[in-house]
Amino acid sequence: MYKRQLLGLFALSTFMAKRRTKEIAIRKILGASDLQIVNMLNRSFLILVLAANLVSWPIGYIFTNNWLSGFAYRIDMPIWPFVIATLSSVIIAVLTISIQARKAAVNNPVDALKYE
Repeated sequence: MYKRQLLGLFALSTFMAKRRTKEIAIRKILGASDLQIVNMLNRSFLILVLAANLVSWPIGYIFTNNWLSGFAYRIDMPIWPFVIATLSSVIIAVLTISIQARKAAVNNPVDALKYE
């Protein structure tokens, strides 16, 4: 399951980096560092990943709590599985997006702007 999500995230980050090639080139010409460009591209995806996790927490808690209430021995739903899932999804997203953002950041800005 993670392969498909990772592949989709990889494709989306590649698409966004290609679409924003001219913006990245202009930012590099104006003095932005590679780290600033990587952070700019990461921030837009990180907001989406965190929003998806915030939406999924209550839904997952309700379904899991209903499922656990059907057993003879009842336990409370701990919060650590949600925290681990959020941290792992953020780490995977940052690593995946950083690879593509780094490739876009190290390109020569003249190549992206010479056809304008």
